[in-house]
Amino acid sequence: MNRVLIFLWFIGQSFSLAAQNEKSDITVSILTCAPGHDIYTIYGHNAIRIVDNTAGTDLVYNYGTFDFKTKGFIIKFMRETSYTLDVATYNRFIAEYDYFQRDVTEQVLSLDSLQKQKVVKYLEVNMQPENRTYKYDFFMDNCATRLRDIIDHNITGFTWDTTRASNKTFRQIIKEYQNRMPWITLVSISSSGHLQTKRLL
Repeated sequence: MNRVLIFLWFIGQSFSLAAQNEKSDITVSILTCAPGHDIYTIYGHNAIRIVDNTAGTDLVYNYGTFDFKTKGFIIKFMRETSYTLDVATYNRFIAEYDYFQRDVTEQVLSLDSLQKQKVVKYLEVNMQPENRTYKYDFFMDNCATRLRDIIDHNITGFTWDTTRASNKTFRQIIKEYQNRMPWITLVSISSSGHLQTKRLL
């Protein structure tokens, strides 16, 4: 009887180890895209990449998808509009940035198997039709803050590095990006907070 129990325990441990190894074959990284020349690209962009070597997939989840044909888009872009989470293959995503000659920097996150699994599940839930669209806020809810939320909601005990905070106001920071398009400053933007830069992992 004892031999049977030991055998069953060994089999269970083997399956558990196999499952952990499968999840550890996933890589999660943050993609930071350099600013472009169109109004909706001059501030740069962020997305999250999930590479699953076991499944043979390499996907980029992008919280910055929108309809730029929307009436009054520029004003709505700076204030409030609807954005959608979309997913594309990494090759397709990077090809677009290569075409527009915009650099993309990748930061691989040092996560354990459980954390990777939680991030993937979180993105899968967000990709459901009823969850994909959200009310975009230029300062508080956007492609960058959504990635921060993924970390905050799924990585227990994570602390942000605030030592590199710029202590600049929103207005001061965005003006640095608008130097090539000074007419954009005519758009009325109200803000009183400070934007802190945060290093991921």
